[in-house]
Amino acid sequence: MYSNDALNSPIATQVNAMQDNKEEDYPLHFAKNKEKYFIFELVISASISELEAVLNDRDKLNKQFENSYAISESDFIQYVRTHQYEFRPEESQVLLDFAIYYFKKQGINSSLTRVVISENSNQIMPFKIPHGQGAFEIPEKRQGKTDEQIANIYFDEWSKLLDKKDFDYSEKIRFFRNNYLLSYSKLASKYEDLENVLKKISFFTYPEEMILIYLGSKDQWYKFDEWTQDIWDAIGDFEETNFKHLCSTLNVQSIQVHSNFTLARKTPSVENLYNPQKNKKYLEKVSKKIKEFGIEIADE
Repeated sequence: MYSNDALNSPIATQVNAMQDNKEEDYPLHFAKNKEKYFIFELVISASISELEAVLNDRDKLNKQFENSYAISESDFIQYVRTHQYEFRPEESQVLLDFAIYYFKKQGINSSLTRVVISENSNQIMPFKIPHGQGAFEIPEKRQGKTDEQIANIYFDEWSKLLDKKDFDYSEKIRFFRNNYLLSYSKLASKYEDLENVLKKISFFTYPEEMILIYLGSKDQWYKFDEWTQDIWDAIGDFEETNFKHLCSTLNVQSIQVHSNFTLARKTPSVENLYNPQKNKKYLEKVSKKIKEFGIEIADE
């Protein structure tokens, strides 16, 4: 039981007043988004003025983006996540420029780039809002649009930004896939010279991404017996990171825990759970790369 003194304390009086008053009297972030408030309104040790200073200092901002590849959370990441809809346009633009720059530089998201890119995607086309048990609220801007139309909007609007930063098409694929925006099949349909892509494969930053959309356009992702020799020849020129990414995406990597990157002669099929994917042909055709990179093969 609470005493009368506790119930009449200044804090209790303020809480009661908040509960009784109109929505604008609640904390700003709660009033704007009640669901996210309780998820993200965590304790921040740095002051808001200190975090605002980072936002307006390019050297400090650069350091925050660099550090975000090594950590999953920080005061600044929390600050951006919960306050970015309040930023001035020029502040939002600087954040976006840094996020695109670092994604291009690293080829993957950090905890900070993901937050910034996700919010910009949401500005381009608002995401569905989950309401539990598979139910979603459809934002007004999204209503009446097909999945195809939404995919085209994401592609067109983001391409304008990525083209300014000189992303080649393989980098665009990496960007759209890492940010869960577009499928490989959609990205294949957007590339205008797919039939000749194998001839130009060496000019792309991530040649494996171009192979993947090429295979996808022919419905040959896991059908190793149907691959033509020019596909195998292109893979033969891959660097180690490109080769390993291709193997993992094509479901040839072992699903068991190993101390090193390991491939498997059979893996659970993506297309048919009751019929394991047989990787014998793939492993035979890329045996030189496996030996070159010292990759082990497991029986599973």
